[in-house]
Amino acid sequence: MGLKERLINKYYTYRSVAERENVPFIVKLIMGFIMVSSCLILFFETTGRESNIATFIDAIWWSFVTMTTVGYGDHYPTTVGGKVIGVLLMFAGITLSGFFTATISSIFVERKIKEGRGLEQIKSSGHLIICGWNQHSVDVLNAVKEDIQDRKFADVVLVGNLGQEMFFDIKERFPALNIRYVRGNYSKDSVLKRANVQEASTVVIFSDESMDPKKADDLTILTTLAIKSENSKVKVIAELNQSENVTHLKRANVDEVILNGEFNGYLLSNATFSPGIGNFVRGLLKDQRDGGITEREVPHEFVGRSFSELSEFFRKESRDILIGVMSRVESPGLEDMLSSDSSAIDAFIKMAFEKSGKKIPGGKKAGLEAHLNPPDEYVIQSTDTVIAIPWQGE
Repeated sequence: MGLKERLINKYYTYRSVAERENVPFIVKLIMGFIMVSSCLILFFETTGRESNIATFIDAIWWSFVTMTTVGYGDHYPTTVGGKVIGVLLMFAGITLSGFFTATISSIFVERKIKEGRGLEQIKSSGHLIICGWNQHSVDVLNAVKEDIQDRKFADVVLVGNLGQEMFFDIKERFPALNIRYVRGNYSKDSVLKRANVQEASTVVIFSDESMDPKKADDLTILTTLAIKSENSKVKVIAELNQSENVTHLKRANVDEVILNGEFNGYLLSNATFSPGIGNFVRGLLKDQRDGGITEREVPHEFVGRSFSELSEFFRKESRDILIGVMSRVESPGLEDMLSSDSSAIDAFIKMAFEKSGKKIPGGKKAGLEAHLNPPDEYVIQSTDTVIAIPWQGE
């Protein structure tokens, strides 16, 4: 959505709120009092010898100043009739100005309350949506905070049942981020629509630690299906507890799966027999800005050339070491993977789509394929990116 469309949407949003709170009526009432008082004061003051309200512009100015109780004193009534009009206008101004101020304040207070309770409709586009909250969620927000200069995500929307106090605590911990909140079950279409998943850039689904691991995985799969049915192009990264559910999640067209505790066994076994490897792996898995592995774009002139040439270029140019290539490949769509002899989970997926009245996404889907330490003769494609270990020197 472009800047023009966003401004138009905001205009209509504020207009609808103003109309609901009768702001146009109050403004018309104030303007009506000003026009009537201006005509009356001009009628009385033109008969006075020492009058300093001689034109309609003077009368309008005096009415505004008097109604708002500013009282500059540059124009004032000198006749008895003019003074009576002034007193009446002062009382009307106190009442109407107070009413107008209270109405505007109530709009902002209501918006703040809705924000804290997660009831507002998100109007952002290209934003990051975080479904659920657990011990790893803070790491994602820290990564977004570190990336604030690049502005990959303009807004971050938290979806779930955090509670008002917890949401404001998170906002306070990350003041540099524009964090919004949508309360509700993130597997439901209505909640995802309030989070504006249709225009989101990326969705991260965290496993619900308060649930049984199997039920938490089922919720993650169902949420991925709901998200992809609303926006098939959005990138979905999901956390799972059980490895047997990875296949089912991939059938839901997830873009990336993070298995909870996937590296625990590896790190423990290596800590037993090769203690140094664990520390080495932890160094690689650090944040990109702290020297961890990172993704690099391929210079245009190296498309069609070998991996060894590209690796040598990065080694000389930035002293980075290339360890792999990420390729975008086409994978079967969800409709292709749900065969007639499908499992119970596949039947559940089909039933969920039929129940919602939505069509199962078909066709090919772009996915990512990792090539770790590819052969030197590997030919770099235009859709490839490379994974590198940054130089740790000064």
